[in-house]
Amino acid sequence: MEIKKGDIVIIKGSAEEQIYKGQKFEVLCAPYIICGCEVVKIKCHETGKYFGGGYATKYLEVQKEG
Repeated sequence: MEIKKGDIVIIKGSAEEQIYKGQKFEVLCAPYIICGCEVVKIKCHETGKYFGGGYATKYLEVQKEG
């Protein structure tokens, strides 16, 4: 599933998965490329954690609605 602005995602498969376990992040922008890696800006509204430099989309899993 392609990630898009407004999606709710969790971190899955990276070294930070356990640190942010159970936290849901909102995708704040369309995917873009940095150094050959597709990334998006994400923010957790509950904790305020913000990845402004981008987070690799390959480590994000879109949560189904409902």
